Amino acid sequence: MKSLLLLSLSALLWTSPLLAADTAPVSIENFAKLPDVRALALSPTGEYLAASVPRGNRTGIIVLRIDKMDVVSARDFGPDTHVLGLQWVSDTRLMGEIGENFGSLEQPSSAGELFAIDADGTTFTYLIGFRTRRRDPFRGAAGLLDSLTQDKDSAVIVTRPFDVSDRTYRPGYDKRASAETINVVSGRRDKIVDAPEKGPGSFVTDSDGFVRFFSGLGDSSLSAQTYQRLPAEPGRWSPVSLAGVDNIEPISATSGAAFVRGQGEHSTTCLYETDAAVSNASVLACREDVDLGFVAMSSDGSRPIRAYFQPGRFVSVNVAPDSSEGRLLEALQKRFEPNVLLPQGWSKDGNRLLFTVAGDKVPGEVFLFDRKEKRARFLLSSRRWIDHTKMAERKPIEYAARDGLTIRGYLTLPPSSTKQKRLPLVVLPHGGPIGVRDSWLWEPDAQLLASRGYAVLQVNFRGSGGYGGEFIEAGRKQWGQAMIDDIVDGTRWAIEQGYADAKRMCIYGASYGGYASLMSAVRQPDLFRCVVGYVGVYDLETMAKNTDITQSSYGREFFDDYIGKSAEELRSQSPMMRLAELKAPMLIVHGEEDKRAPFSEAEALRAALDQKNHPYEWMTREKEGHGFYALDNRVAFYETLLAFLGKHIGN
Repeated sequence: MKSLLLLSLSALLWTSPLLAADTAPVSIENFAKLPDVRALALSPTGEYLAASVPRGNRTGIIVLRIDKMDVVSARDFGPDTHVLGLQWVSDTRLMGEIGENFGSLEQPSSAGELFAIDADGTTFTYLIGFRTRRRDPFRGAAGLLDSLTQDKDSAVIVTRPFDVSDRTYRPGYDKRASAETINVVSGRRDKIVDAPEKGPGSFVTDSDGFVRFFSGLGDSSLSAQTYQRLPAEPGRWSPVSLAGVDNIEPISATSGAAFVRGQGEHSTTCLYETDAAVSNASVLACREDVDLGFVAMSSDGSRPIRAYFQPGRFVSVNVAPDSSEGRLLEALQKRFEPNVLLPQGWSKDGNRLLFTVAGDKVPGEVFLFDRKEKRARFLLSSRRWIDHTKMAERKPIEYAARDGLTIRGYLTLPPSSTKQKRLPLVVLPHGGPIGVRDSWLWEPDAQLLASRGYAVLQVNFRGSGGYGGEFIEAGRKQWGQAMIDDIVDGTRWAIEQGYADAKRMCIYGASYGGYASLMSAVRQPDLFRCVVGYVGVYDLETMAKNTDITQSSYGREFFDDYIGKSAEELRSQSPMMRLAELKAPMLIVHGEEDKRAPFSEAEALRAALDQKNHPYEWMTREKEGHGFYALDNRVAFYETLLAFLGKHIGN
């Protein structure tokens, strides 16, 4: 349906960055809307820009001729079908991934399907998946590994069979992934090699398109084991090891060198250059306090040129000062500070660079730099309706937990208030939680709450990602103990610093954040005036039986190792077992189709609160899973949240 996409395009394109402020309040809907663009891809010639554009119950693709930003082609795949990713596989041919709404879920999940289409909208092919109309279609997940743009007809993909038990579709981690070549017109596939082990993992090709590495998590330890294969022995995988470097994960390789991530002596992830045999390493970029994050690559994809870290705000390092591309990124980053510049893709001749500029107040502005013209041109905004001059600053914070461990996070204060002390505070623990972290970048929940006069505290408690392996390990089996201590210690820090009014504090989180919110309110019943659990888990013993995490052996091992295994330890860390200590009224919000934190968790909590005659409010939605996806439901949730907070700690 081209009309749907074309109508959305006019609003998407011609919106200038850095909008002038007006006096109208920021609407709840503006915070609830999802981004206009899910994926962007610059063609190898730099002539075309492909974008996936969500609208209502579908996400389609648009291809633009970038010089004039006029539409070359547009396509969608019907209701409840979504394009989740895009990459060019030749100068004029594009490959994408399709997602669907399984059952009655509103949020799209990967259907494991790939398609290809020419820039002008012709020669469309379902390459892999249920719609190929083959007698024996592949039942599994598939993704692009290497576009092989020098070969216009072929690409390298990764496939992994689905586990289709219980009418669910998950990658089958009890089986091995495979690397395969695929003809991007006919869909014909030929296996290259199987992964050397089962479980999650990723392949990496070298600059010649040869499948060189596999890094896997064979067990639940979060420790990667990397293998390599050489052209001389393509059927043999050999383990890779480097002295003083753990958890090696290759990024790229050429005939003379390889570039890898790995944990050094301080347990933080660093960037290394190695010899061709991957036997000796030298450090390119490293910090003792935080992990290496995003790595920007050269236009040919062969080497890193910039490394990104996030100790608070983003910090980036030029790791290729001898290259013109490295110097260009250095100059552009200085131009857009304090925001961070994140490259999205180069033309193959290195002349054109597509990049996003983002920050705590800027959700994302997309630019194209042309080296011949020596200028950056604004293309579009990911959330064009957000006026960044009305957004709040996200201040990086740091404090010592009760056992001396350094904890970092972010404090967001109301942007338009002259009062910056003794504010009503909302503590907002993140989900995950292992290996996940809150970021400095624009975040809708914190910005919404700050716009309504609340201070917002987000804590990267132990177990969060980004601060080294030892910091993650400090969160092992600490869901209801030290991780909660870190949240409580951060709340008390906000009081001591004068930011928070100790008599007006609530705690709200989603997923693990919902669990942490209730557990914090149970353990510290006099600290919080209200608690909000959004798609949360509240009884770890029942969650272990019902969540989709434990449906694979890998997920089961991870749950046992990082949350708990015995009934005794699961019960001891379940807030459901301690509801007699709860004083704060609660808002329970849940999607009725949630498979990650099953809806039964919310139902059981409601029944227990009813039995105790404890005050609570209740909000659920059909056709929603682990977090509301439909705009009407997201707006309704924000309205309910603000009303609940206003009732208990309102300004």
